[in-house]
Amino acid sequence: MPAPEDTILKAVRDTDRGRRNLASLASHLGERAAALFPPLGRLLPRAPDPDMALNNLERLFARSEAQSHLPALLENRARELDATLLLLATSQFFADALAAYPEFLSTVFHVPRRNPTTAELTAQLRAEIEAAGDDPGVLRAFRRFRDRHTLRIGIGDVIRDRPLEEITRELSRLADASIEVAMQHAARTVGARFGTPLTPAGRPAKLTALAFGKLGGDELNYSSDIDLMFVYDLDGETNRRSGVTNAEFFDRVIKDVVRLLSSHTDRGQAYRIDLRLRPEGNRGPLARSIASTLSYYDTMGRTWERQALIKLRHVGGDAGLARDFLSAIEPFVYRKYFSFAEINEVKALKRQMEQKAQRAQLQDADFPRDVKTGRGGIRDIEYTVQFLQLLNGGDLPAVRQRNTLLGLEALEIAGCLNPQETYILADAYRFLRKTEHRLQLLFDLQTHKLPAGGDELRKLARRMGYAEPARAPGAGARGESKKPEEPPAPESELRAPGSTLAAQRRSPLDEAELPPLDTRDLLVDPLDQFLKDLQDKTALDRAILNHLLHQSFPGENGHTEPEADLILHPDPDPDTVRAVLGRYPFRDVPKAFANLSGLARESVPFLSARRCRHFLASIAPALLRAVASRPDPDEALTNLERVSASLGAKAVLWELFSISPPSLKLYVELCAGSPFLSGLLINNPGMVDELLDSLVLNQPRTADDLRAELTELLRGATDPDPILHSFQDKEFLRIGVADLLHKTDIRANTAALSDIAETLLNQVVELVEPAVTAKLGAPGKPSGTGADEACPYVLLGLGKLGGREISYHSDLDLLLIYETDGTTSRGESNRLHFTELAQRVIKLMSHIGPRGRLYEVDMRLRPTGKSGSLVLPLAEFRRYFAGSACQLWERQALGRARVVRGAAAFAAEVTAVVRDAMLGPAWRPDVVEDVRAMRQKLESTAGPRSLKRGPGGLTDVEFVVQLLQLKHGRERPEVLAPNVWDALDALAAAGLLPEPDATALRDGYTFLRLVEARLRIVTDRPLTELPEAEGERAKLAHRLGFDAPADFLAAFTRITAGVRAAYSAVLARARA
Repeated sequence: MPAPEDTILKAVRDTDRGRRNLASLASHLGERAAALFPPLGRLLPRAPDPDMALNNLERLFARSEAQSHLPALLENRARELDATLLLLATSQFFADALAAYPEFLSTVFHVPRRNPTTAELTAQLRAEIEAAGDDPGVLRAFRRFRDRHTLRIGIGDVIRDRPLEEITRELSRLADASIEVAMQHAARTVGARFGTPLTPAGRPAKLTALAFGKLGGDELNYSSDIDLMFVYDLDGETNRRSGVTNAEFFDRVIKDVVRLLSSHTDRGQAYRIDLRLRPEGNRGPLARSIASTLSYYDTMGRTWERQALIKLRHVGGDAGLARDFLSAIEPFVYRKYFSFAEINEVKALKRQMEQKAQRAQLQDADFPRDVKTGRGGIRDIEYTVQFLQLLNGGDLPAVRQRNTLLGLEALEIAGCLNPQETYILADAYRFLRKTEHRLQLLFDLQTHKLPAGGDELRKLARRMGYAEPARAPGAGARGESKKPEEPPAPESELRAPGSTLAAQRRSPLDEAELPPLDTRDLLVDPLDQFLKDLQDKTALDRAILNHLLHQSFPGENGHTEPEADLILHPDPDPDTVRAVLGRYPFRDVPKAFANLSGLARESVPFLSARRCRHFLASIAPALLRAVASRPDPDEALTNLERVSASLGAKAVLWELFSISPPSLKLYVELCAGSPFLSGLLINNPGMVDELLDSLVLNQPRTADDLRAELTELLRGATDPDPILHSFQDKEFLRIGVADLLHKTDIRANTAALSDIAETLLNQVVELVEPAVTAKLGAPGKPSGTGADEACPYVLLGLGKLGGREISYHSDLDLLLIYETDGTTSRGESNRLHFTELAQRVIKLMSHIGPRGRLYEVDMRLRPTGKSGSLVLPLAEFRRYFAGSACQLWERQALGRARVVRGAAAFAAEVTAVVRDAMLGPAWRPDVVEDVRAMRQKLESTAGPRSLKRGPGGLTDVEFVVQLLQLKHGRERPEVLAPNVWDALDALAAAGLLPEPDATALRDGYTFLRLVEARLRIVTDRPLTELPEAEGERAKLAHRLGFDAPADFLAAFTRITAGVRAAYSAVLARARA
């Protein structure tokens, strides 16, 4: 087994110096060194910097006063020695303090039951100052007091891992006591020479000290500057004959306070005092009267001074005067609202600070070298808090917190930050402040910069609590073999067990989480672990600051956004409202402002109105510009407010739009441009998330996808109606938005809408059919034809459903055909069974409930129309179309027939029968005249704005297709497509339709179907005529992408003329 000295020397880098330290320790301790070296060899390798710890231990025991503490250090397996080594390896400042005052060593061993109060610290320091005697003794007393209590606080920090809030509060109390005693001592000294300062009323004048920055926020560092300002109550003179003015008296007092706390002695200085944040900075007097100070801020105060005053706190002198001043200055700090120009001032100042910090940052550094001013550093967190406080504090006193962590909590409670942002910022703040403390503790220097060298960075990481993961026995660092050693000591109870990698709990009630698996688990070197945490936390900090400030409120070059100010102002006057909104084409400005104000409020009580107003202000200019681009801005803003009110959680939307302008544009288009789609959102507010997800994925849905989803949704449902409607609304919304964004053309759009209709129709049949069978029995075939076989049926889709060209608000034209008459398993007729089935399908599909109806089902295209049976056996269908009662228009209608439900074999049989019925007798040229006459009759009943029956309308194209199918369908069956576009393509490919006519008809049909779809989206009605009102026509033109209604009408006239010309040409050729 190696000697203890060898084990110690293996732990240090500088072995020569280590030998000298051991020799000195042996000389200092004599025989007692033999008791120290074994536990020292066991514990020293665990120290963050073994060389530093050993050297400082030798310096400590060079003092005979410290040697008497050796037995206490070695008790309980040397727990106190372990703690002392940690302290000596972490802070040279603490090591120097222990070497200078060995009696302080007892504070390492004894855990105080509670921390002293500010009053107790003040009394203790006052007694020591009074006992000091001369001025040098007073200066030493201040420094000794600060060293002793800083060591006490540091032991709680380094060894006992006390929370950051406790450490910074204790450091602040220590400074408060020092300032208070320094002011008392200075006032006595100056008063002895110049007398007592008096007010005009003859009362003693009062002076108070107020702290900015970290001391003001009760979050002082070990080596922070102390930013102070001093205010006295009234001007006057001292009561001596050769007296001075109160201003001069207090000037002398303040200078003496600075001297007492900042003068250098053999033990350094107690505190660095900075008075530059006072009014007028270095140019201003050291003390001002309260009236003069308030006058300065009222007339000359700038935004950065308001920001600095957030943390202002009484730290010494007269407390009543401080309360009066803080109460009087609060309206300056927290004004009624924070304007866009002031936001830009905050941003500009932050940019200047960042540019200065960036110049100091090493160009090749891939992490922030300065934990305070680097990107995502302490200042970014403080800036985020202070910006939100200035933005919301005017009418929300609860967020007026001086302390950063308390400010974060208050902002979360007020809804200005969400819980995730609060947690990220608070966790990072604690991490960065702890890093800052470890940097400053090393030499008691005001530094925020990480060391440049890898070795020093690694020591810092170990001082932060990072360590190499435990290795298997026999495995050494970096692959080296490890010799057996004495088992390590148990974790000291004085040290907090566990790694600092985990986020600090915010409450003892927080549940412990399972350890996450992330890339940090793969890092072995403490330095790598520390740098990864530093990079991760600062990146998130910066992202939050950018999101809340820089990205939300763009522009810093003196540019103002009155629209943002209008939102931020809690109660703008009517003139301001008119001045801002009058720049936009609103007819009713007060109503527009009321709608805009509604957008700034959350309708659900527990949602954050603050965050809602914040992000609405950030997007207000873009939002109003988008609304103003609509043909009717007033109606657009009204619809926008209605939809937003129904959705709730507006803040989430505005936040999304602040980082995604295309989403804002889509939302305005959706709400303002389509009552149909916006109505779907109002009725289904939860669909907005799913809508956004579908747009991101941008994947079309197949009919199989739709059927599978709806089947799963209805599994086990007792009331299918709301599920069916919700499914339809969701899919309409998805298709409609994709349509508005031009992600699909009208041909694909109508096919997708047809798939929805077909899915819902089939699902409705499956819902009602079991009940019909249970009531009337299963339909069967007549005896002698396979009585045990079920009688099949099909649902035949006609019109747009058959052609897969369903539009918004389309009816469903249906015909039910079953194979043969017969009886059911319960003795009822098949006709009764299928009639009952058709009636139930119609009832469920067409029922108008709270959410409207699914579809209007129309079965009037069946043979004999309304007077005929709802259902037909196949033989009767065949007889009807073979007989003389069949009319030409009925055969034309069969051109768009398609089986939408039914067994495949029977569906094929019905399809063949339908095709034969459509083609009918042999072609006769006089069919052309019958078609022409029918078309003229329809046209005579149409209005001049009809998309369907007017000249060159949709009916022209449909009649051309049907005529050519009747003429050529027997010889060229490939042209018998129920879809008009498919049929036109097939007719052109077969050479039966000249390409110029095919192009005119195809383009015309596409344009008119697009106009029809846009008209229905805009009006939320199944219209087929162009609107007569100019305003409505303008909306339609806008939705179609035309700059003006006149441009749209010109295109409409040109395209319908082309369709009519092609229609006439086709009929002329078919007659020949």
